[in-house]
Amino acid sequence: MSDLPDHKFNTTFLSKYFSNLQDLRRTDKGNLRHHLSDILLLTLSAVLSRCQEWDEILLFGDQELDWLKKHGNFENGIPSKDTLRRFFAALDPESFQSCFV
Repeated sequence: MSDLPDHKFNTTFLSKYFSNLQDLRRTDKGNLRHHLSDILLLTLSAVLSRCQEWDEILLFGDQELDWLKKHGNFENGIPSKDTLRRFFAALDPESFQSCFV
């Protein structure tokens, strides 16, 4: 078990490996409801738990929201399927891949 408090997961792990990932969402209209780290935490956790479709990721998020909130913000709940799809469609695949190398 780690000596780090639960809430340090986002600020250490995600910041360390995904700090160069550019968030391409439109922020000038005031519609940014979900933190980049929350989207990454949700999707990475869900995929590592064998979720393959957006609906499965959302179901995982709903079922594990208490756990996700221990490690992230999620003040506006789980992002919608459309939000996840738009977010990942806008990402530069090479930049995203380099986060894992």
